[in-house]
Amino acid sequence: MIVKGVADYKKAIDPKRRMEALKSAMRKNAQLAKRQMQSQTVIAYVKGYSTGATRQSITAEERDGGMTQAIGAGMYYDPFVELGTIKMSPEPIILPTAQVIENEVVMNVLREFEK
Repeated sequence: MIVKGVADYKKAIDPKRRMEALKSAMRKNAQLAKRQMQSQTVIAYVKGYSTGATRQSITAEERDGGMTQAIGAGMYYDPFVELGTIKMSPEPIILPTAQVIENEVVMNVLREFEK
């Protein structure tokens, strides 16, 4: 955002506007993470027993008036698949998702603040 004059300065530092920009970026990033996690299941789950249930159970939920976004998979066995067990190696989707979208998340926040 280019600031020219007092009116632009007031708009740029307005806490309500900045809060709305942050909430908007959070929503966009939550949907981005959800889509990437769903895509990651295709890459991670290659052992032949995938039914698509985890992919379908991935949700993004807004909390705290938009300041928190909870993204996760809803199957009871997902922690075991993600982290592995004594008899099964891990098939992670959360960390690979974070690594793939890391830069885009930051750019989404910056874009929202520039509007």
